[in-house]
Amino acid sequence: MSNLNYTSIFIAYARKDQSYLDALITHLVPLQRNKNLAIWYDGLITPGAFWEDDIRRHLDQADFVLVLVSANSLASSYFWNTEVTRALERHRKKETVVIPIILSDCAWEYEQELSQLQVLPKEGKPISRYMGGEALAYTKVVKALGQYIEREQKERGKPTRPLLAGISKSITDFIENGPYDTVDLFNTRLLNINGNRSDQQNKIEISHLPPSIQKLVKDQVSIATGTFDMGSRLGNQDEQPVHSVILSSFSIGKYLVTQEQWKAIMGSNPSHFRNNVNLPVENISWLEIQQFIKKLNNLTSYRFSLPTEAQWEFAARGGIKSQRYRYAGGNNVNTVAYYRGNSQKRTWPVGKKEANELGLYDMSGNVWEWCNDYYKRDYYNFIEYKQNPQGPSQGVHRVVRGGAWNFIEDTCRVSARDKHHPASTKYSYIGFRLVINKQ
Repeated sequence: MSNLNYTSIFIAYARKDQSYLDALITHLVPLQRNKNLAIWYDGLITPGAFWEDDIRRHLDQADFVLVLVSANSLASSYFWNTEVTRALERHRKKETVVIPIILSDCAWEYEQELSQLQVLPKEGKPISRYMGGEALAYTKVVKALGQYIEREQKERGKPTRPLLAGISKSITDFIENGPYDTVDLFNTRLLNINGNRSDQQNKIEISHLPPSIQKLVKDQVSIATGTFDMGSRLGNQDEQPVHSVILSSFSIGKYLVTQEQWKAIMGSNPSHFRNNVNLPVENISWLEIQQFIKKLNNLTSYRFSLPTEAQWEFAARGGIKSQRYRYAGGNNVNTVAYYRGNSQKRTWPVGKKEANELGLYDMSGNVWEWCNDYYKRDYYNFIEYKQNPQGPSQGVHRVVRGGAWNFIEDTCRVSARDKHHPASTKYSYIGFRLVINKQ
């Protein structure tokens, strides 16, 4: 069984049912946020790991195994002979709970052990032709799973919380209309980013930080797992081809890192524009930011980093709440960004323009933002990992995103890319914001 601080879920599925998997993961977001879930499937295999060993390890640690049942999966020898057979063995020993989820019409009743288990949706009707539509089917699946998890957590002495009010309604309604979540200064339940430490421990650690760094932690916004189309068909050559990317949940700064926050960690302010402590820090290289992050992580025990290019674009687009705007937060650049046409030749305090769909500010304009990835002009043509891509394995330059106060409005588009040298580039138009990854 898994660690007592979270509930581990393994999802077994056939690759041809990827669209069902993506939909299920999206609908599981409220449970994942509020029930300390660790969800795993083979799309999350660690790069460089022996994939069979990785699958077995996660399968053997799972508290629940969700078996996505369809004609595709029942016809897959690996799915049945390896994953499901192993899961059922653990189920018989009461080491895990196997829950079949019926995706589409198939002869699942002829699989004797599956037919003896409680399936979801409980009526046994497949999600693909559920009366009321697939969204209602996923809602019922998630609500039932939530009940199982609450029962399992109570039996194991885990802390439990009632589901969010939105989950008693449609999960789809929650996702579309629920509030934006930020990490509470004294409660990191949304991210489980500090391993096994208690909320009280986090409170003590954070309370001793400088006020500006407390704010940096508090202003992290939770970004739910999701899939999006990265790039632009109408953009520059390095924004093509458009490709689908799947990202695990993470958090990202509501604001750019400010000069006050930089000085609190590094002891000095290197910025060119200095008339307000809430101006974004700039005139810093990518390598200097790595030193800032190292000191910040040692001070807080969090796992801050620069965002990957994919994380940055997903967040700028509004995550799963995206309205497909041209800029981060709207189609009118003047309402969301400081750029050459309205900046008065300077940076501005963070958070003065309109936020995007996730409540993030200045992702278009003000200053370019360093990303973690190496830059490669034709990278989108050869991207290998569409699940949490990390960028090219080597290069000379690092990616910057978002446009800046002295650049034209086209550079403020959510898909626009540029590059700079990580060591030698120190300009008054490049800053950064931070992410915290769950794992």
